[in-house]
Amino acid sequence: MKKAFKITLIIFCLAMPLAAIAIKSPLSKYFISAYISHRFNAEVKMQKCDVSLSGRLLASGVEIKNKKGLNCTIKEADVRYNLAAVLKGEMALKYSLRSVKFIYSDSDIITGISRLFSIEPDYSLLFDAVDGQLFIKGDELVVKDLDARGENVSLFVNGTTTAEENISYKIKLTLSESITSRIPDVVRKIFFIEQKEYSIVELSISGNAKKPSINFSTPLFKLLIK
Repeated sequence: MKKAFKITLIIFCLAMPLAAIAIKSPLSKYFISAYISHRFNAEVKMQKCDVSLSGRLLASGVEIKNKKGLNCTIKEADVRYNLAAVLKGEMALKYSLRSVKFIYSDSDIITGISRLFSIEPDYSLLFDAVDGQLFIKGDELVVKDLDARGENVSLFVNGTTTAEENISYKIKLTLSESITSRIPDVVRKIFFIEQKEYSIVELSISGNAKKPSINFSTPLFKLLIK
């Protein structure tokens, strides 16, 4: 065994117990929060956080705020991460979240969709569970198979956001009868597919996040709104 390799192995063996102590320390949540805040350009706080070297993070009482007015609270989060990606300054996550609330006071996307369906926009979204995968490489953020399930609203999303705030997303939106009852019958029959007490519509959103284009594809016709 070469001398250089022996020295590396000894350092690694000595460092592992220290790393484990640091990760289990109550201070770990501050280091993890700071890292996630930096990667997402947002303020992230956690009441509890436990992260393992095997690539798993368990957190509770999570609060996320960004400069665009998006507030998100998460009661429980179970996140599997790729350590090799983290060491390269990237991010590859598979997450399972419970009791998630989004509050977005100013959203052109939500406003545009709400106006199309002739209903008042609701900037507070509640989900019992949110599962999916997230990747950050360079200046690109990729959302894969985001499955958000709530009592009144459910979403299935795939898409990409770039540093220039250009977006490209495909969304499957499922609404309960309590929401669709506020939509005029003519609009509902044109845009939605009825499945028992739920109504489903598929759409894509692209362009600049501040003024996106919304594209609907229904059994009857296709519609592009800019």
